[in-house]
Amino acid sequence: MNGKTLLALIGGFAAGVATGAYLASEKGSNVRKTLDEVLNDLGKEVDTLFSEGRGRMSQIAGDFIEGGREVKKELKRAGKSSR
Repeated sequence: MNGKTLLALIGGFAAGVATGAYLASEKGSNVRKTLDEVLNDLGKEVDTLFSEGRGRMSQIAGDFIEGGREVKKELKRAGKSSR
C-alpha cells in the first residue's frame, strides 16, 4: 500500500467518523461543541510541537554559528603560524 492510498483511507475514515458523529442521536449542537473542543486541543498540540521544533532549530543554528567562529579562529591561528 503506497502513501497516497493510506492517506486516502485515513481521510475517508475521518470523514466517515465526522459524518457519523454529526448524524448521531446526540444533539447537533453537542456534537459540534465536542468536535470544536477536540480540534482546539489538536491545534494546541500542533502549535506546541512547532514551537519546540522552532526552539530546537534556533539552538542548532546557534551551535553552527559558534562552530563557524571557532573554525575561523583556527584558520587565523594556522595562517599566523605558517609565516
